[in-house]
Order: sequence, then structure tokens, then C-alpha cells
Amino acid sequence: VYFESLPDNDIFQEFNWYIGYGNTTEGATMFTSRVGLPLEVNVTGTRTHSTMAEFSNHGYTQWEYYKTESNRIKKDSSGTPRSYWLASPDTDNTTNYVTINVEGNSSTTSSNNKSYFSPFMII
Repeated sequence: VYFESLPDNDIFQEFNWYIGYGNTTEGATMFTSRVGLPLEVNVTGTRTHSTMAEFSNHGYTQWEYYKTESNRIKKDSSGTPRSYWLASPDTDNTTNYVTINVEGNSSTTSSNNKSYFSPFMII
């Protein structure tokens, strides 16, 4: 529904995205989408809280944009840094997700907590 409201929704490419679950190298589910949230490894280049499957099996690496540390920090309209959700679930707690905190480092938070998000699309 969202893409149908855009004037030229064909510019956004579909992509396959593997989101990990469990703390194994095999546990990942593939999603096909046109918009998504990055994984922990895409932002930080490492695996601290996310699953081994996201980090080791699918060739995901840190995106060039996030190699500049200041690009990992997202701010609201008033310029205040805010933590934001990633697609990666926390391997140590079944109700937590990986986030990027106000300093630009990975952290975790309960899925019940309010957080911002920073989606991506492939054009």
C-alpha cells in the first residue's frame, strides 16, 4: 500500500534479506522487500548482539556510509541524537532487538520500548 502511493514506485528494487534468529549460523529467514532496516553488521561492521547467521552466512558487511562514525548517529528534527532499531534480534533475550544508541554503538532494547528507525531502499 505504501509503495502504491508513491508517484514512481518502480524505482525501488526488491531485495532478499536474511534476518537471523537463534544463536546459530544456520538460523535465518529470508524476506523479500523494497524497504528494510539494516542489520547490526551493516551499521557497525561487527556482531555484538545479533545472530551468527546474519554475520557469517550471507556475506553481509558494513556499508560504506556507516564506516564514518558520525553517520551512525541519527538525530531528530531538533538535532537531538536518538537511538534507532535495527532488523537484528538480540540473541540473549527473545523480546529484545539490536539498536544503535545515541553514541553510534550497538546496544539492545526491549521491543516494548519506543525507538526511532532508519530504513533503507535500493534504487
